[in-house]
Amino acid sequence: MHLKMQHNNGKQNLQNFVLIFQSIIVQLHKQQREQAIAPYNQYFSYFSKLYPNCFSDTPKPLAIGIDKAIIIEEAKKSEEEQITKKLLRRFLGKYTRSVAYKEAMQSGNARINLQGVEVDKVTPEHAEIARKSLEEWRNKRATKQNNRRPPEKQREKVTNVN
Repeated sequence: MHLKMQHNNGKQNLQNFVLIFQSIIVQLHKQQREQAIAPYNQYFSYFSKLYPNCFSDTPKPLAIGIDKAIIIEEAKKSEEEQITKKLLRRFLGKYTRSVAYKEAMQSGNARINLQGVEVDKVTPEHAEIARKSLEEWRNKRATKQNNRRPPEKQREKVTNVN
């Protein structure tokens, strides 16, 4: 009986250790995500102030080549005030890969310029690319969530030994 109790205590200690370790890992991942998002949020704030009719919390499909239009506008500023092409492309990449942006990419929806004026429509081909991308993302997310679920706790039988 004494050995069985020690075994159960050791097993319980291991389970507690695993839970604490998982909690620490979750916190680290959360911090990493927050650190990765911070620069995007800064640039989103910057561009949404410059072009409030173009960049908003509810994304609209952007005109094809809008990066070139922004580069032209940035070139009008002093060199110290300009956003680099690399940072611009990173921002636009993250913005256009967002779920909300892809959901807005429906065939026939307006594509807008920096002033928020419709300049084109989303083509069926571009809408299909966005739809497939969203589907892949949702499938990956569902798989990830299924893999994160902890196995159901198994109950240990407690036996009374008199």
